[in-house]
Amino acid sequence: MLDCPDLELNIGDSCDVNNIIGLVNADCECVKADMVYDCPDLESNIGDLCEFNNTFGSVNADCECLELNTVYDCPDLELKIGDPCVLINTFTVNADCDCDCD
Repeated sequence: MLDCPDLELNIGDSCDVNNIIGLVNADCECVKADMVYDCPDLESNIGDLCEFNNTFGSVNADCECLELNTVYDCPDLELKIGDPCVLINTFTVNADCDCDCD
């Protein structure tokens, strides 16, 4: 059940006030707010939807927009086996989900 059914939003949700991002207050009004973003360069928070190579994605903890349907061999690294990874030098991810030299 929504807090503000007329807006189809909940209290604290972001909303649009004359093309300026705001927040829904306790009176179910969309008010301009100084937004603090997890990822200010993207003007997004972790978990927000984003656009990635003309498809939708999600903002990860590193403030990167990743495809929603990405399935990783190594989810903790957010990488697939054979992807490049960096420790001190550039390596690739091995079958044990470790960075390994080529």
